[in-house]
Amino acid sequence: RIQEQLDTRTGRLLHILQGTNLGTWEWNVQTGECVFNECWASIIGYTLEELAPVSIDTWMQHCHPEDLEESNRRLQACFSGENPIYEFEARMRHKNGDWVWVLDRGMVTSWTEDGRPLWMFGSHQDITERKRTEQMNTQREQQLLALINSTPDIICFKDGQGRWLVANDADLDLFSLTDVAYRGKTDADLADFTNPIYREAFLACEESDEAAWRAGVLSRCEEAIPKPDGSVNTYDVIKVPLFESDGSRKGIVVLGRDITEQKKTEADRERLLYAIGQAAEMIMITDIEGV
Repeated sequence: RIQEQLDTRTGRLLHILQGTNLGTWEWNVQTGECVFNECWASIIGYTLEELAPVSIDTWMQHCHPEDLEESNRRLQACFSGENPIYEFEARMRHKNGDWVWVLDRGMVTSWTEDGRPLWMFGSHQDITERKRTEQMNTQREQQLLALINSTPDIICFKDGQGRWLVANDADLDLFSLTDVAYRGKTDADLADFTNPIYREAFLACEESDEAAWRAGVLSRCEEAIPKPDGSVNTYDVIKVPLFESDGSRKGIVVLGRDITEQKKTEADRERLLYAIGQAAEMIMITDIEGV
């Protein structure tokens, strides 16, 4: 009965491994002896027969040279007990010459009497497509940043919770932010995180975002942004709320243009018109009195 239970459990484990398409490895850390399954070999385009005889050298020969150092560092952390689980994303040379990405996970399962790691068991998962998608997204983001950084207008993208995702240099410079500092933070977070002079501006921005989401359409407003020298700039701000298919908030796009000089010109024009009007009135009064 015990043997039947063991066979059942072993069969279930094999089915799980087949279903997840994972490569498995067993490594005697002291001798270098290794046992790989067929899936492990197929990830890099081989059969086990083609790779035989296998050992830890098999892994090292196919792993990208630049990844070996970091892999070894993480293994040592695992051997010392600093990290109970070894986990690393590595590049491996495929039979066709390409590099494939694998998520390598494992742990030490037994130790020698003097405390050295003996057997280590783990798995390989092919994550090449995921890494390609990540790289494509990174390239697209870089292209987007290059585009939005080419304009002096401020541009910012936020998610459905109002957290900053991407902002151009003009926006970051406006609030003395760095790329690391703003990502994942809301306006309320930044109100407490940045220079206190910007607090009211951030809180006002959060309120206008909410108004745009509630309206559900493009909205426009003017926002006053203080400067460290004590002056205040006025921005003409357009906000475009974005929604998921189910109506939930997806994000918001914020575009702003500095209209401080324009406002000054308008104010100067209004003062000039007022002065002209006053002068004309005085002239008319003088003429009438003269008559």
